Amino acid sequence: MNKEQEEQVKKQIKMHDHRNYAANIPLTDNFTLESFWVMEDVFRPDIMMSKRFASWLYQQDIFEGKEVLDMGCGTGILGIVAGYKGAKKITFSDISEKAASNAALNLLSQGFADRYDTLSGDLFKSLWIPRRPLESFDVILFNHPFFDGTADEHHPIGKTMLGGHETLERFLEGAPECMNPDANIYQSYWDFAGKTNDPGVKGPLFGYNTEIVHKEYVTEGLQKGNFFIYKLSLDKPSPNL
Repeated sequence: MNKEQEEQVKKQIKMHDHRNYAANIPLTDNFTLESFWVMEDVFRPDIMMSKRFASWLYQQDIFEGKEVLDMGCGTGILGIVAGYKGAKKITFSDISEKAASNAALNLLSQGFADRYDTLSGDLFKSLWIPRRPLESFDVILFNHPFFDGTADEHHPIGKTMLGGHETLERFLEGAPECMNPDANIYQSYWDFAGKTNDPGVKGPLFGYNTEIVHKEYVTEGLQKGNFFIYKLSLDKPSPNL
């Protein structure tokens, strides 16, 4: 990371020195996530680009009847939006047990607790259940760490922002095993963080078709600059002749 990026990460970490609170998070002019819980040591979607990601997802018709994985779910905001938009089943997974518990709390408060699973584990390892086939999904959402740095092992918030290149690469390598035919991955990115963890750069290196489905220039808030949402997909296997 360069010095500007290092200072930005420090600023973001400082803004995450918070206690448990519930926020009303407006996603569109007509829809607000009310009393949405953000627990201590969990990523704050209401002040970060993930709010814009959730807002865009809410305005799409991509979830009806689908099985969805919210990877690195944090508070669960992306997967819960998928629930409001008609997803049949959603699995929430995060390496942080606090985050998985936070997502479970929001599932309860938003009225979805009886239809969704929350898991804790490192990327797709959370889905490995002995004597059961690996679960697969129609849509995978991943708000991955943007910055190419190493987080302090004792600072859980740092891990949500600093993943190095290996977190994204391991995700892209493991995702195909969990993708149904015609499945799509949606990931957001902030180009201030550089190219190392940009799905638009990394995706093709791992065999994905990568498309920018949303772009905007953000002028206010904690994170300013170009914000992207990517759709990643795989070519369908050729039918046997």
